[in-house]
Amino acid sequence: MMSEPDQEIQLEGDPKAFFFMLPNMADDDGLSLAEYRLLGHYARVGNCWEGTRTTAKHCGMGLSTVVNTRRSLADKGWLSISESEHGTLLVVLKDRWQENAARSATETLRVPLQERTRSATGTKEYYMKKRKAPRSSDAGESSPPREVSSHHGEASKTNSRVRDVLFDAIAEVCVADPVAAGSSIAKVKQALDKAGYSAEDVRAFGVWWWSDDWRKKRDVAPTVWQLRERIAIVRKELTPKSTIRAIPGPGGGFLNPTAEESR
Repeated sequence: MMSEPDQEIQLEGDPKAFFFMLPNMADDDGLSLAEYRLLGHYARVGNCWEGTRTTAKHCGMGLSTVVNTRRSLADKGWLSISESEHGTLLVVLKDRWQENAARSATETLRVPLQERTRSATGTKEYYMKKRKAPRSSDAGESSPPREVSSHHGEASKTNSRVRDVLFDAIAEVCVADPVAAGSSIAKVKQALDKAGYSAEDVRAFGVWWWSDDWRKKRDVAPTVWQLRERIAIVRKELTPKSTIRAIPGPGGGFLNPTAEESR
């Protein structure tokens, strides 16, 4: 039978209790199923001693698969492998969080807020194409009906409707039906309005969202709840204008046409 020394597994960085995380790079760098599985196991068990056969059994792999996969992960920079002073195999899961953050910032935060805001109208056509066609009975209504009150506070007898630009912007960016999803949109609109966000901020978030290649290729629009949780990105300090590059948009064209024109 094949003899393999026990593994002393260590994590670079600060391990967290009862859960583990992997950088987005692990999903982006083309790891095989076996590599991704073994990397996740090492991240989970943290600092410990574990037999290679135990690792193989836990991961549902053969012993030789674990050995070969462990070596390939080391070749790709995810692990370092050496013989420890205890006579075991020292397997260290490399800390690549800073590299992961730098890559993500480079790929998705190239365009300053001012440029994203000015180019937001260029993405509206894309959002509108993806929106579901309203029912004929709802034509002309893109937001929930709002009563128009008289000076004395009494509801007007007319059926007038007031458009809400923030509500409309959320529906556009999230590609949400304002009738079917009106309740959810209204809740998020209320939260954003309270926090001081404008329709322009919402559309700037949409430009940032679609600047990510992964989401664009898979045609993954943000949910209204993702918009609410992550819209703070539009208020963060981004890279200087000198680093602006044109970002291709979904279906052709550019998400920041002003940057393209300045090239």
